[in-house]
Amino acid sequence: MTINHTIFECPTALQCWALSNIPSSLGLFPCNSLYSNIDFLLFRAKETGVRSEALAAFPWIAWYIWKARNKKIFKDKDITPMDSMQLAVKEAASWTLAQRIPEDTEGDSDKQRRTRHKT
Repeated sequence: MTINHTIFECPTALQCWALSNIPSSLGLFPCNSLYSNIDFLLFRAKETGVRSEALAAFPWIAWYIWKARNKKIFKDKDITPMDSMQLAVKEAASWTLAQRIPEDTEGDSDKQRRTRHKT
């Protein structure tokens, strides 16, 4: 079993990708080449009209497919493709939120301090 098979080709992985907002393209994605699959997700999918928001979740989709496989092998626990997708989408959204830079409110704090001390 290869990494490509585990993340892109096994029945559970195929179900996860089918549940994602990244459409499958016969002969293009997913395919039997790890390099081609990653290349598609990083570069080619946008050319086929896949939205950036959907593509932003692909690392988490792959990660949760991998984690589900490990739980099956090492703990004999089955994780459904739907559960893997829900976790992946949730984590991708959390990461996206954590990347936002808060607005500069330092000036507001200084103004509030000066206003309080004016009395």
